[in-house]
Amino acid sequence: MVSLDLAVNAIVAGLLLGGFYAAVTIGVTISFGMLDIVNIAHPAFIMLGSFVAYLVNSNFGIDPILIGVVMAPIFFLVGMAVYQSSAARSRFKASLSSLVCCLSAKWP
Repeated sequence: MVSLDLAVNAIVAGLLLGGFYAAVTIGVTISFGMLDIVNIAHPAFIMLGSFVAYLVNSNFGIDPILIGVVMAPIFFLVGMAVYQSSAARSRFKASLSSLVCCLSAKWP
């Protein structure tokens, strides 16, 4: 028989994980569904940010939500640098730009 504490913990963890997935998919849905832009860098930066939050939490014991708030401007600047170094240069190469970041013509 499952204890009440374990069941409540599983329900709360499932809701939190589902909320995280919903927050992640909003950006992908907007960029691909509404703007017809293929954005492969979005999930990569999400995973990188999650990994940084995990490393800082495990090494220094800082709350992951606080890490996310602090690291958001830093990752924004990193994302701008990646865009400027890769996607902006390939603006006129439609086949490469759709794979690099977020510049793609509509698919035929």
